[in-house]
Amino acid sequence: MVRSAPLSGQRSCKYCGSPLPERAWRHQSKRCPGYSDLWAMDTYVCFGENLKVHGSEAVLFSVTAPGSDDLPWDESACSVAGEHNHSGELGCQVEAGQALVWNQSAQHRFSTAQREAKRRADIALRRLGSKRKVSKCLSWWELQKRGVLHAHVVLPMGDAEERWWSGAYVHAWEEIAGRFWFGYVDRWERIEGKRNPPTVWADTSPATRWAETARCR
Repeated sequence: MVRSAPLSGQRSCKYCGSPLPERAWRHQSKRCPGYSDLWAMDTYVCFGENLKVHGSEAVLFSVTAPGSDDLPWDESACSVAGEHNHSGELGCQVEAGQALVWNQSAQHRFSTAQREAKRRADIALRRLGSKRKVSKCLSWWELQKRGVLHAHVVLPMGDAEERWWSGAYVHAWEEIAGRFWFGYVDRWERIEGKRNPPTVWADTSPATRWAETARCR
């Protein structure tokens, strides 16, 4: 993949040429040859061990970046000639400056939004008379092919209280995603019936398959 040139005065990764965020001391991408081995081991431990601790059933919930109305495509980066419907699958990329701004602030915005979603879910659980404290099992980031990040969240589904809390958490995200400059989020009706042991999400995740491949080289 041809990387966009860094903005003026910005540092770039010495291994792959990608622009580095202002406070980053190294490129942290599974696709970067200078970081992929470390990323793979971190991911393997994070998924394999953390999710085993939870033990009971869970569902996978995803939050994406906004669409082209907010993050326009870079017409000059398209690998397909002529008129076409833009897609990361075709090699189309979000305009580099917009992608950089969005990616650099994504973690902070996600953390703030997820705290609000958790607060609302906690209130919903308390209204049932439960004093139990529930939280997400795990979350991680992946880079979409169009060049912007999206988040995956594993939510607990082991019993009635966890299911109620997780449903309220997802519904909260549906309401607040746009406020924090996020796009599509999985709807509860779509994911509710897809419960699995959390290790299944670890084993079937593209990130874990990548990690396993790199780990066994």
